[in-house]
Amino acid sequence: MINPNSDKDFRELIIKAKDGDPRAFSAIYEECFTPIFRYIYLRVKNRTEAEDLTQTVFLKAFQSLPGFREHGRPFLAYLFTIARNAVIDFWRVSKKTAVDDPDEALLVVADPKGDPVSRIDERHAAETVKQTIKNLTPDQQEVLSLKFMGELSYAEISKIIGKSEEAVRQLQCRGLKALRKYLRSADQRGLDAD
Repeated sequence: MINPNSDKDFRELIIKAKDGDPRAFSAIYEECFTPIFRYIYLRVKNRTEAEDLTQTVFLKAFQSLPGFREHGRPFLAYLFTIARNAVIDFWRVSKKTAVDDPDEALLVVADPKGDPVSRIDERHAAETVKQTIKNLTPDQQEVLSLKFMGELSYAEISKIIGKSEEAVRQLQCRGLKALRKYLRSADQRGLDAD
């Protein structure tokens, strides 16, 4: 598997795609689809809209590929920037408010491997995380999804969301602290029920 954040092979794919190789862009699409889709789905809370916006992101990336310059940040960060702008435009145009289902994206593009018991455990864990994420601020949700789902650095997230690296670190720290507090509370409630 190619690492879209730093792998030399991934950079070679970008060069080939810039030279017009459709198979290279297809490989980029396959490697980057899931993190971009999950990020968008977390923001728009609608599978159909997320699929459409994800396609828009890749279309814009393809159209702008000849002018793409790395400038010290990986292509995946570039895709997240396009995705973030697409989501902002989506909300601006639709003037909708988000529904209370922020982490179903973890399940929407799930890995079908594994035995049924493992999948049930994973589903239960994902449901717990989903409930936990509801307690975070939108900024904390965005930073955590970019950091852990997108595997981006603080510098990359900083550029994407327009906040300083220190602010990104603080948002991550506060978000993780809130997650730990909620999970401890949920565990305690589970033990009290037994």
